[in-house]
Amino acid sequence: MEARSINSIDKDTLIKYPLWGYIPSKDGSLWIKPVKSLTNLKNRMVTAEITFRNGTKGFGFIEFLRLDSPNWSKHNRVLWLLLEESKWFRLTKYYNHKSNDPHGPEELANQLGMRIEDVFPIHFEAQKFLNKESEVLSGLFEIKPKWGVSHDEAVLMKG
Repeated sequence: MEARSINSIDKDTLIKYPLWGYIPSKDGSLWIKPVKSLTNLKNRMVTAEITFRNGTKGFGFIEFLRLDSPNWSKHNRVLWLLLEESKWFRLTKYYNHKSNDPHGPEELANQLGMRIEDVFPIHFEAQKFLNKESEVLSGLFEIKPKWGVSHDEAVLMKG
């Protein structure tokens, strides 16, 4: 399969190809291409099943995962949620949330037509798509995790 804009990826394609690599683009949009190598997840996006707090399910990508660094992954992972066919929402990292953030938790709840307390925490599960067990391939996206760090601390983490 050729490289394509993330906006052209639908649920069936997402499930068929669970691992994607970034492709440089001249226009600044995100282009990705299916890849097979799972030796390392650097510069990769992984298909995941998403479950909201109220039990509603969906699909998306998780990026910024490192199999050899669970702690770094927990603080730096990013959720791309498929809202509807080929419409995506990229959730801001928890330590970058600001009020009125167009990629923040409040806007995600608004886009979903749900209350924020019905959305968060969001559970993700990617292990079944990659047939690999790793603690970085499942977890929670929370608004203000108890284990959270500041933006500066996250940037300085070794990953």
